[in-house]
Amino acid sequence: MVEDHTLFDEKIPSKEKIAYGTASSAHMYLSGIGLGVIDIFYLKATGIAPSAMALSWILFIVWNAINDPLIGVLQDKTKSKLGRRIPYLRYGSPIYVITFIWIWFPFITDQSFLFLNHLVMLFIFDTVFSMMGLIFYSMPAEMALTAKERGSIMIYTTALGAIGTLGAVIVPLIYLGQVPDIEGFRIVMIISGIAAGAIIYISSYYIKENTYTQMEETLGFFESIRVTFKNKPFLIVEVAIFAMIIMQNVITGYFIFIMDYLVVVELNILNIFLFLFLFVLIAYAIVWMNTHIEKYGLKKLMIVGGILGVLGFLSLLIVGLTFDVNQDNKMPFYLFFGPLMAILIGMLGFMLLNMPLMAECIDHDEVLTGKRRECCYSGV
Repeated sequence: MVEDHTLFDEKIPSKEKIAYGTASSAHMYLSGIGLGVIDIFYLKATGIAPSAMALSWILFIVWNAINDPLIGVLQDKTKSKLGRRIPYLRYGSPIYVITFIWIWFPFITDQSFLFLNHLVMLFIFDTVFSMMGLIFYSMPAEMALTAKERGSIMIYTTALGAIGTLGAVIVPLIYLGQVPDIEGFRIVMIISGIAAGAIIYISSYYIKENTYTQMEETLGFFESIRVTFKNKPFLIVEVAIFAMIIMQNVITGYFIFIMDYLVVVELNILNIFLFLFLFVLIAYAIVWMNTHIEKYGLKKLMIVGGILGVLGFLSLLIVGLTFDVNQDNKMPFYLFFGPLMAILIGMLGFMLLNMPLMAECIDHDEVLTGKRRECCYSGV
C-alpha cells in the first residue's frame, strides 16, 4: 500500500476542517451515549435482567452485520445537487436526534417486555447511527485527496471530537452514578441531543465534498461486496480496525462501569494534576502524530498505538488482580491513571489514523474498479 498520494499541494480550508470536526464531535457524543450508555440506563432505570440485554445484543449483532453494508452501498449510489454525503448529514440530523431521545423513554415498562423494548431501540437507533456514521467515516476521503490533508482533517476531528467523547463519559457518570438521577439525565439528554443535532445540521453547510464521483456508474450490491473483499490491503487493515473498534467501544461504554464501581475519584491536588497532565499529553500526542505521519507512515504509527493500547489493558488487568479490586475494594485513581493513559493514547492513534489509512485502501480500490466507494467500505 502506498503511504502517501501527494501529487500536488492540496489545501483544504480550515473552516471546512473545523465544520467537519465539530459535526463529528456531536456525532461522537450522540453515538457514544446512545450505544454506550443504553445498558447502564436500562439497568438503573428499569431493572432489566442483564441476561435479557445480552440476548438483545446477540440478535442485534445479526442485523448490524446486514444493515451496515446495505446502507453503505445505497449511500454510494446517492446522487443529488448537494452531493452524495451532505444530504444525509443535513436531513438525517433531525432523525438522529429523535431516535437518540427516544432511547431514554421506554415505551414498554413491563419487565417481561423490556427485552423487546431494548432490542427495538438498538435496531432503530443503530440504523440511523449507521446512516450517519458511515458518512462521517467516509468524509475525509471525500474532502481531500492526499494523506497529508486527510491527516490534517483528522487532527481537527480528534481535537474537537474529544469534547463529544468526554461528554459521553462525564454526563453518565454525573447522572447515572451510584445514586442515579433518571429524570435529570433525561432532561440533559433532550437538551444536549437537540444541540448536537443542530451542530451537525449547521456544519453541513460548511463541509464540501468532491462531486465528480456522482458521474460514475455504480456497482450492484452483491458485486460491490464481492469486489470489496478482493481488495487485499483493505482486508489487512480491516483486521486492525476491527480490534481497535472493540477497544474504542470498551472505553466509551464499559469505562463508565469501571469509574462508577471500581475506582475512587476524589477532588484533590494529586488527581487534578494527573488530569491536567493527561490533557497536556493528549494534546502533545495529537500534534506529534500529525507532524510525523510523513516520516513514519500511517501503518507504523497505528501499530505503535495498538501496542500502547494492549499494554494499557494488560496493566489494568494486572493492577486489578494484584490489589483484588472490586466494588468493596476500589482502586485509587493514581493506580488507574497509568493504564488509562496508555489506553487513551492508543485509542488516539486509532482515531487519528484509521480513516486516512482506510482512505488509502479506497484509493487502491479506485485504481482497480475506477469508482469511489467510501460508504461501502465503511459499511463492511
